[in-house]
Amino acid sequence: MSNTNYYSSLYAPPNPECFNCLLPAFECYNYANCSSYSGKCICPPGFGGDDCSNPLCDSLPKKERMKRPPDQKSCTCDEGWSGINCNLCETDAACNPMMEVEGQNGTCYKGAITVKNSFVQCDVTNPSIGKLLGDQTPQATLSCEKVSNSCSFQFWSAEEESFYCKLTDCKFEQDIKYDKNITSYDCNQIECKCYPGRLLCGKDGSVDLTEWFESKEEGRLFS
Repeated sequence: MSNTNYYSSLYAPPNPECFNCLLPAFECYNYANCSSYSGKCICPPGFGGDDCSNPLCDSLPKKERMKRPPDQKSCTCDEGWSGINCNLCETDAACNPMMEVEGQNGTCYKGAITVKNSFVQCDVTNPSIGKLLGDQTPQATLSCEKVSNSCSFQFWSAEEESFYCKLTDCKFEQDIKYDKNITSYDCNQIECKCYPGRLLCGKDGSVDLTEWFESKEEGRLFS
């Protein structure tokens, strides 16, 4: 009788541990909740993968969204949708699949004030930040929910997420003037986390904000 099978099983490397966010070795990124029943991360809209670190493509209404392929730097969005993770509507027709009543027409709301849920993306034009990043384009995404008075913020460089924040106890206000509208997001509690080893978070030659993010910030106003 051969001992080959016994020998190979005895010295074979252990199988990689399955993802379980209930264990301390695993983490849900982007402040995703961890299911106490399944040990899986419940990802926010636009993010997927076991740990919610992958931008999703296709479009916001699609139930089974595709993760951005690792060999691609940008998503290919469905018609009528745009953004780093395809959360931004471009046309009213693109929102029709999200309507609760079949046949009801949707509206692509592009106002700054949050009515129910909002998704925003913009370039970061602060000169100090631009100097830190060099030729890499900094961008920010922000999503807010009126019911919970909360927002989530992500900072990106060349469409790679560097850090993310959770904003709670928020007030959304709009000051309408004759020549412009000013929208303010006043959030009393802010928590931020880094992606270790990424830009601004420990990458070689980059400023590391990790320690600064370890404390909860209070009373910041975004306009």
